[in-house]
Amino acid sequence: MPKSLTGKVTRSEVAKAAGTSVAVVSYVINNGPRPVAEATRQRVLEAIKATGYRPNAAARALASGNTKTFGLVVPNIGNPFVASMAHVLLQESMNHGHVMLLGDAGDDRRRELELIQGLLNRQVDGLFYNSVDRHPYIDLIKASGTPLVMLERVEPQPGVNMLRVNERQAAWQVTAHLLSHGYQQVGIITGPVDMLNAQDRIQGWRDAMQERGLPIDESLMFPASYTPQGDMKRCRR
Repeated sequence: MPKSLTGKVTRSEVAKAAGTSVAVVSYVINNGPRPVAEATRQRVLEAIKATGYRPNAAARALASGNTKTFGLVVPNIGNPFVASMAHVLLQESMNHGHVMLLGDAGDDRRRELELIQGLLNRQVDGLFYNSVDRHPYIDLIKASGTPLVMLERVEPQPGVNMLRVNERQAAWQVTAHLLSHGYQQVGIITGPVDMLNAQDRIQGWRDAMQERGLPIDESLMFPASYTPQGDMKRCRR
């Protein structure tokens, strides 16, 4: 079967192989907008398989206004928690026929901005965003009209959805639980103390100790990297 000048199979060639019109081929590929008889649909699907036709995703996105692509911006994929979260989001995207583009800011605020601008320029259908610090580029994303889900604690505002863990509250709950069992000396293995979530955890630990009138023993606070090796090193001390 002759191919187009670009070497790619066209919808016209699929239509010819299926004995139908180009419009019907489009209806089958796009699942509408008009219904197609099942026998005709099967002929088109067989022609697609026989010719090796591959739909042009970019053209379909322009026509529908939907790229089936999401962006995920994270502060540092080297953080095991961030990596696990990214893995789940990427897997769920695939399960629903979408593509997730991952942007790793490497704890660099300028790099984070470049990633966001790049994803917005690609016209992603939405952004999942965990910022390097507590000054995320929310206004930039909202101005683009791109749906946004923040994966961290930010001030509530219209047009911004949030999925977050209150790490200060979580650290308080863990510490309070241990104190309720009679323990008087409760330590904490934190992340790097310059990380905002580590600071939240430390404050939650402090809150629980102070509520019970117990002294804050700084020697029981153990900073460590967000790795199993870092935690094990601290545990051996």
